[in-house]
Amino acid sequence: MKHLVHYDDKRKVLYAQIGGEISPEDYTELTSDMMSYPPEKRSEILIDISGMKMPKWDRETRQKLAETAPPLSDTRVALIGAPPAVRLISKVFITIAEKHAKNKAVQPQETKFCRTEEEALVWLKQKR
Repeated sequence: MKHLVHYDDKRKVLYAQIGGEISPEDYTELTSDMMSYPPEKRSEILIDISGMKMPKWDRETRQKLAETAPPLSDTRVALIGAPPAVRLISKVFITIAEKHAKNKAVQPQETKFCRTEEEALVWLKQKR
């Protein structure tokens, strides 16, 4: 998998772009890269998965990764470029991760699948 993570100071959004097939190790590296930014730079995240191939993870792998997912509380995450099958798996993954959140008192992340980057940016900037 190839991925790129950077913060756009002008738009105040953390961008992640994923290409190719993502392995569990790649996922861990990607989340580690995202978590290396301070919390105030992780409150609005735009992830482009248009170049990502459908992961071939078994149920046990998805469960383990979701349980160990880093906390992205009080975060808005917009995903663009997701085909229907990836959306379905992502929704299940997000639900499992939220159930295993370490601190249940924090506001969970909000996630939305968008068709375009412009739509994603508008949603990310809306007041909660």
